[in-house]
Amino acid sequence: MYAANLMAYFEGITMYRLILSLILSSVALLVSGAWSEAVLELREEVLVKGPKVFLSDLVEVEEGALADRLAEVEISQAARPGSSKNFNASLVEARLKTAGLKDVSVTGSARVRATTMHIDISREMVVASLQNHIETEMPWDPATTEVNIPLPLNDIVAPEGDMEIRWRSNPQYRYLGSGAFRGDVLIDGAVYRTVTMRASIEAFHEVVVAATDISRGRPIMASHLELQMMAVSRAPRGAMLHIKDAVGLLARKTIFPGQPITSRNVEAKKVIRRNQMVPVEVRSGRIRIQHRARAMMDGRAGDVIVCTNPSTKQEFQGVVRADGVVEVHP
Repeated sequence: MYAANLMAYFEGITMYRLILSLILSSVALLVSGAWSEAVLELREEVLVKGPKVFLSDLVEVEEGALADRLAEVEISQAARPGSSKNFNASLVEARLKTAGLKDVSVTGSARVRATTMHIDISREMVVASLQNHIETEMPWDPATTEVNIPLPLNDIVAPEGDMEIRWRSNPQYRYLGSGAFRGDVLIDGAVYRTVTMRASIEAFHEVVVAATDISRGRPIMASHLELQMMAVSRAPRGAMLHIKDAVGLLARKTIFPGQPITSRNVEAKKVIRRNQMVPVEVRSGRIRIQHRARAMMDGRAGDVIVCTNPSTKQEFQGVVRADGVVEVHP
């Protein structure tokens, strides 16, 4: 009796172990099947950033190791920004096998339409960007400067991202008249394309002009002058910008109303005349020697003239001061 019971006991343990083994084997098969038979659902339409399309862009998949693996599988080049490209399920399956994911199947749509995301850079945006660059770089006051920039022919369609346009011009360009500018369109810091634009710039400035007739040789007074706004490109060379700079000068020739006052049609009053005996002052440190000499030429304040020592007949040079003294520095 005891032996029979003992035998039954061992048979029960054996059966228990057999059932447990079958259960564990089934679970292992289920788990193995779940991983080895992953199913990906292909979407009908997707938006991609570009410039390439990856498998993770086209299917529904939760984050995890599989998602990371799919993000590495390249399908193809993306379409141009704003355009679309179709991908068949067969192509996706082929890329899976090439990547070694042979136990992953694809379901859902038979074809997915992938549209590349984009931003529109309007013609007005390009012009505004160049206008800002010109106003920042030019030496003229924007309030008194006319900048004419023709609109480009087309808008720019660019990949989605942070956009910036960096402009440059010929280093010799003075920001006056017509000039060409090249702009690099950067998306996320990388050059996407380069555009060329032209701009015409005209700056205006107040210049001193005659308010009345100023006869030749006549000393100029403030009442003879006025300020007039004039295009810098049309202003004569040496045009004066401040009335005080012209007061006290002499007209080299008759100046008519509205005519700009320039360094070429006025001159300073002669302080010294040729052959005039003039006081001379020689300075050397704290030592100052005064004598007289004969001027060999006319001289205005600031001019360097030649004088002759009447005793030795030796010539020397000196600078004419406003008080008529010729100053010599040995």
